[in-house]
Formats: sequence, C-alpha cells, structure tokens
Amino acid sequence: MIKHLRQSLPIGLFLLLYSSLFASVNNADRERFSVVHPKPGDVLHVTDSTFVFGNFSLPCDSVTVNGLPAYLFPNGTFLAMIPVAPGSLNIHTEFKFASGRFQEKRNVFIPTHLFSSPHKNILIEGSFIYPDRPLAVNPGERIAIIAKGTPNAHMYFSFGEGRIYRMREVNKKRRMRWKNTSFGLDRSWYLPSVDGIYVGYFIPKPEDAGNQFRTLLTLITDSEEVISIHNENEIYVRRGNTPIRKEIVKPKSLVDYKNKRFLLTYLYPGAIVTEDGGYGDYSRITLAEKETIWLPRDEITTSVRSISPIDRKTSRVDVKYSQNDNEHISVDIMATYPHPVQVAQSRNLRYYDVFFLQAEDIPPFVRETHSTPLLNRISGKMVAADKYRLRFKFDRRMVWGYELMHDGKNYALSFKKSPKRESLEEQPLKNMVICIDPGHGPDNGAFGLTGINERIMTVDYARKLKALLEKQGAHVVMTRTEDTGLELYQRTQFAEANNSDLFISLHFNALPNGVNPMKIRGTSTFYFHPHSKPLANMIHRHMLSQTKLPDKGVHAKNFSVCRITSMPSVLLEPAFIMQPYEEMRILNPEFRDAVCQGICDGIVDFVKAYD
Repeated sequence: MIKHLRQSLPIGLFLLLYSSLFASVNNADRERFSVVHPKPGDVLHVTDSTFVFGNFSLPCDSVTVNGLPAYLFPNGTFLAMIPVAPGSLNIHTEFKFASGRFQEKRNVFIPTHLFSSPHKNILIEGSFIYPDRPLAVNPGERIAIIAKGTPNAHMYFSFGEGRIYRMREVNKKRRMRWKNTSFGLDRSWYLPSVDGIYVGYFIPKPEDAGNQFRTLLTLITDSEEVISIHNENEIYVRRGNTPIRKEIVKPKSLVDYKNKRFLLTYLYPGAIVTEDGGYGDYSRITLAEKETIWLPRDEITTSVRSISPIDRKTSRVDVKYSQNDNEHISVDIMATYPHPVQVAQSRNLRYYDVFFLQAEDIPPFVRETHSTPLLNRISGKMVAADKYRLRFKFDRRMVWGYELMHDGKNYALSFKKSPKRESLEEQPLKNMVICIDPGHGPDNGAFGLTGINERIMTVDYARKLKALLEKQGAHVVMTRTEDTGLELYQRTQFAEANNSDLFISLHFNALPNGVNPMKIRGTSTFYFHPHSKPLANMIHRHMLSQTKLPDKGVHAKNFSVCRITSMPSVLLEPAFIMQPYEEMRILNPEFRDAVCQGICDGIVDFVKAYD
C-alpha cells in the first residue's frame, strides 16, 4: 500500500501523509512504553556498564537496548545492562510487539576522567586537575599536584621561576588513596583506576610566605612531543605560619570518627577558633592539636572578641548537678568562655565523654555521690595539652539519648531516661510519642522499573505503620502525609518539637550506576549514635522474620536524620525499589503489612527490653 501511494501521489504530499501517519502512531505508543532510567541528559559516573530500565503496558516479544537483549519481567518491566564509553552516549531502546515496534532514543554523558586517556594523542585533561580550587597553605605543608594526561609519558609542574618538579604516573592497580596530603576538606580521595594519572608534591619554603603560585603543567612523550597548560587555581602561601583567630557566628555540629567512636563536635556562636588555611570557599579550622575541620567562610568572622587576648590558663570548667526527675538527668556545666565541644558515647553505653577543646591546665576532679543511682560517677581531667574531658559514668545502658545546649556561656547536658509508660500488655506503647518520617518528598528519591518512587511508597507504608503503632497505644506524628515534605534538618527538629521518644525514617534502597540490580537485594537498617543501635538491631531482626529477604545488615552511617541525639533514631530500607522482584513485593499490600508489622514488633520489644 505504501509503495502504491508513493507511485500515485506527488512526493511532497506523500511525505506529509507518511510523516503524519507515523507521528500519530508514535504519540499513541509513547504512552505505552517508558524508559525510567537513565533520564535524558544524565551524567553517569560509571566506567564499564550501566543499567537501563523501564516498563511497557503493551505486551512485548522483546526489548533491546543498544542492540542488547533486556530481561523482561511478569509485571511488564525490563532491565538491561549496557557497556559505556567516555563522552556522549546514545541509548537506543527498541520495543517489539505483535503489531510492530517502538523506538526511544536519549543521550547521556560519561565523564572522561573515569577512563584512561588515549595513547595516540598527546593531551592533559583540563577536567581532572588538582588543586581544583584556590588554596591557602602554610610553609612546610605537603601539597599534592595531580593531573591526568597521555599515559606512559613524562609530566612536570613548575611555577615559572625556575623550580621544576617531576610527577610520577600512578600504578592504576594500586588505586592510590591519600588524606590531608591533598589538603582537601579532610576527606579521603581515591584516584580513578586508569592509566595516565600523574602525581607530584609541592612543599612551600619559609621564603615562599606571602606569595601566590600558579601551576604550569607540562607533558613530554618519548617522541618528544610537548604540551603545557596552566592550572588557574592559585596556591597562596600564608605569612609567618601564624593562625588567625575567628569567632563562630552560626551554630554547627560536625561528625568525625576516631578510635572506633563517632565524635559529634558542637560549635556555638561566640566560640573562638583558629584559622590556618583555606580551600576555595572553606577555611581550615584547628580545634585542638591534630584536629582540624573545614567551615564555610560565612560561618566565621573577625570580631572584637576574636582579636582580644584570652588567657587560656585561667579557663575553668565547673560541673553543677542540677536536676533529677522522672524523665531526665540534667547537669549544668559552667565555663569561663565558650569552647568547641565534642561528645562521644561508649559502645556499651555505660559512659559518655564530653571534651572541651582549646582548654589549658584545668584541674582534675572526681565526684562519686549523687541523688540518682543511675549516674554514679563524674570525673574530669586534661587528656591532651589543649583538651579537657568530662566523663559521665552510669550503672546501666543509657539508650534513650542526650541533649547538649548552650546559653552563650554555660552548657546544659541532659540524659534522657526511659519514657514513663504503664505496664499494659494490650498497649505496651501507651504514653509514648513516635515520629515516623516517610523518606523524601518533595524530591522523588529512587525509582523502580514501573516508575514508582520512594516519595510515593514511603507515605503508603508510613500510614500503615502509624495505624499499627496506635493500636499499641502510641501517639504517632508524621513529618509528612502528602507529596510535600520538610528539609532534612527540619525533620528531626519536628520530632523534637513534638517531644518524640523514637524517630523512624522509612526508605527503600537503590544502587549506584554500574551495579547490576539482579545480583544485590535484601533488607538493611541504619543508625548513627550507639544509643540507637539496640533499636536498630531489634527492628531489623523482626523485619527479616517478616520479609524473608536476604539480610543486608545493620550499619552505622552518617545520615542526617540519624544524627539526632535526643532520641533513638533509625533509617530503614526494607527492600530495593530498583530490584525487579523486590519492587513487585514493595507494591504488594501483603508485603507492606508484613514489613510494618515487623517494624512495630521490633519497637515493642525494644521498649520492653529497655523499660
């Protein structure tokens, strides 16, 4: 028929009729076929392969992605793993069905620095150069200079005044790791496992103080081809290696992990700190010997207090026992001036350490007697030249959390006792307030093959969990009930404003690009502070007994909603939303009921165990 029309109609009319006919077919079919991931224009940080998944409402005989067959699943979804290459990647998905076929095309980008540079062309890749922002350093500090270019060549860096430094090509199998050496926000850096990564080091001399250096990178091949580029991010060498005193203007809490314990550092407005370096828009702050943090420059300032002399040898930290009631054990701590403070819990939850930084020569003390049998000892002593430790020792595990507050000069530390509840077997959670946080919203979170997302499904599960907990006598509050939601920091504030006893954040798990969803599945539970671990273990065990999914473990992770200290807080991932078979279960109301029953049973057993 098409051939007959082409012969009998003028070519212009034929093309118009042909294009309009197939445009209408494509528009109708487009609603029946969907590629959920990746989105058009996505930047995928993968090195060998990525997954492509979506769904179809018209029965398909096959689905191919870039010519490779996809897995098809009973619920009308598909999943394919395709190889990738650096640069722009076209993804061509073809659906074949009884009456024809439908094609969908989109484009994504794969960063070039994740792949070895070509051997044939001489180049230095401007997208992978370190420093990647301006630096302010002290004389004597070791600074890494890093660049990516043609493999098996010779690379040098210089500053244009005669000093030339050789760089070495890193063995890609070693996956070199460095921390602090690179002067980068105290984070660990991993070089991509590719050929052509060159590393050198610059140690400023005392005579370099006050100067700015711009790095010139030069690469020379064995055939004597030469290429050079400038790194526009300058290195400034500070004068005199003298720290600059600054005042904290915004409250801040930061997390660190030392000696197998998480440390939570509190910075209150008015605290004086020392600045001794910079990295882009961040200042390097020294809190104590060998302890540094990075703060945005707008969170510190030069003030009258910061430039006034402080005699740290006259500083004092005095402890006054203030209150013991049915809900809290409270201690007032009076300090001569605001200190940066760190809090660490022991893993057995029998003692809490509070460190006052930038302190000197504070005398030790021990206090054994108190009006409560729970807190049986408070002791204080200098544990470093500039660090004073208060230790609060209890005669049982303190699992319900703590709060540290500051009024501008003095500190109030409050340890929470077990919530008062009536011993009713029918309603074991009576008088308890539980905050449920349906993860995400307004953002979508992770997607499944059918197109569902965490934002929608977590609310559905939260409503069911709320009903189960209320049957056990709990008063339940939710951070959201619709699509809209609070910012992460507002969710824990909401829980505290409602005097919650527990915080439960519901999510569904996902996988990074390049990981095959067919091979990883199961149930995971996360917490942060040691006092939340007993709740995490109890809920996790009951979820597994209900879901029968593989055990992906209980893990300590620095998630924002888990950092709240005033109550046990957990983040739950009952299943993987992008795992095809687990997504089918997530959509099943029976699975939802089983998951929520497991969470509820875990909470009940936790409360009974730590009453």
